Amino acid sequence: MVAPKRIYRAALSKVSNEEARAVLLRMRDVIVAEVQRFVAWGRRVGLDVDDLIQIAEGAAVEAAATWKADRGRKQRTWAGRIIRQRLVEALDQEAPATEPEVPSGPVGGDPLGGFDRFVPADEVAEQHARARTLERAISTLRDRRQHIVREHLKGRTFEQIGDELGVGHQFVAREHGKAVDEMRAWSEGLQNWAA
Repeated sequence: MVAPKRIYRAALSKVSNEEARAVLLRMRDVIVAEVQRFVAWGRRVGLDVDDLIQIAEGAAVEAAATWKADRGRKQRTWAGRIIRQRLVEALDQEAPATEPEVPSGPVGGDPLGGFDRFVPADEVAEQHARARTLERAISTLRDRRQHIVREHLKGRTFEQIGDELGVGHQFVAREHGKAVDEMRAWSEGLQNWAA
């Protein structure tokens, strides 16, 4: 994978090998903790644990090079933040584009599951068109917001998504709200253009 090696080399070029070794020894528990948060996501996008560790090590070295003691943050806190950011960036970059999910199965919430109802072809075509439009709107978003919207559409809570990304559920909710606003603006622009 290109992303982990590039990030790691860029970080190592900022400090000497002795400094890098010292940083990695000092930050090994932070690196392990952050990598553990992203293992499942990494597997889904094709990055194994070794790739994630390589990204995290590069980010730890980068954090050590950019940390300033007078800013009031502990070095370990700063390193954890940078490691999370670099892991999310790499995972977003590696995430494959997904096909739009078209609603299927029973229509409505009746006890027979909608199988007693005839669904006209034009209604099915409209559902497919809405799914394609939604996917196009989602594809206009930045990678992180795309991920949040797609996961939320799958039924995951903001808290679950936040745990996966290593951020709080309030941040996920804000990002989701911004994503919905962006998609709404895109949709309105599309409607105005078609009119």
